[in-house]
Amino acid sequence: MSEHGWLEARHPAPEEKPVRGIRAQIYRGDGDFSNGGISGRCKEVTIIDEHIIGPFEPTEDAPAVRLVRRYIGGKPSFYLTPVDAPEGMVGPMMGGCYVGSSDSRFAKLWEPYGAIPLHDRWETVEHYATYD
Repeated sequence: MSEHGWLEARHPAPEEKPVRGIRAQIYRGDGDFSNGGISGRCKEVTIIDEHIIGPFEPTEDAPAVRLVRRYIGGKPSFYLTPVDAPEGMVGPMMGGCYVGSSDSRFAKLWEPYGAIPLHDRWETVEHYATYD
């Protein structure tokens, strides 16, 4: 607990990665806009978060993603991003897919959201610079 009596989130050290989480399904439309991201090759992800105690280990078919919590304009915003990031790339950014689950632990973490954006698109610096 902090000096204010609040519970403080425990953030794992870089070498101490959580290894279990919950499974969730990737929802995508007709195309793959992830530029080779997780959503282009998988149907599920394993959500790893310090607030979730789940039974599933990440696999090649359900890779690990983590929840990113941000505040934009004073309002909470959430998205998921791969735990393993490619080096020398720009990202992650939204690739057009969302993640959802019927697991009650999923809904309790980020109510009132039903599905969370999956930011699994990465681009080379050269490719990204062409958007200017």
